Amino acid sequence: MKLRFGLGLLLMVLIGIHGLADSTAQARQSQPVAKKVADLQDKDYEWYSAMLDNFRDYLKQDKSLHGVVIVYGPEGNLSRGTAYRILRDVTYYLKATATPSDRVTIVNGGATTHAPWTTTELWIVPPGAKTPEPNRQPEPETKFSGQVGTMFGAQSDYDIEIDSPSSYGAPMAAFAQILHRQPGSVGYLIVHQEDGSSHWRLIAKYNRKKMKLYGLDTARVTTIHGKSADQPYIELSVLSKGERLPST
Repeated sequence: MKLRFGLGLLLMVLIGIHGLADSTAQARQSQPVAKKVADLQDKDYEWYSAMLDNFRDYLKQDKSLHGVVIVYGPEGNLSRGTAYRILRDVTYYLKATATPSDRVTIVNGGATTHAPWTTTELWIVPPGAKTPEPNRQPEPETKFSGQVGTMFGAQSDYDIEIDSPSSYGAPMAAFAQILHRQPGSVGYLIVHQEDGSSHWRLIAKYNRKKMKLYGLDTARVTTIHGKSADQPYIELSVLSKGERLPST
């Protein structure tokens, strides 16, 4: 009699625990969660504009939703840093496209330490959902070696016409950031251009001038005339002293 009672009590406890677990799981499933609708890494301005337009449309179609934009980029919170510039451009773009500013939170996620050098996250947050926060960035490498990135081979500011948010310039900011952290390393500016063009020196001169805006000592940067290309572009690499540069 006592044994049967003990087994019955145990069975009731187990059923109760199972029911509690089911109800907890159902509560979690019904709990609203924020949704990331775009993760813009090193994308061009047309892609940025299209994704921001979609983001705006989400908010306009459902007035209960809140938007969160988180931007990471080289040099993080510095006023000339890539993250700061993209945040400024995103704010302007959303305002220009009549996005309800009181329903959008824009966050500087801080400095990136690894490629991709810039990321813009677009989040839609329903009522009751937890607001997303910036991800903690990994510790920066102290022995980075290799290609940092590529950029269009501009000869002057007039060659760059960007009228909406863009990650343009992030590779150079990351290039400078790495050289600042690694005083024993050297930088390479490799200019690739169209066949028959003699403008590579102008491209190199313009981009070396831009490097100084990041406080970079251009004596640490070697300029190289690279290969032929359909469109002019520059390649930025960082190597240890004495390390051989891959064939260009």
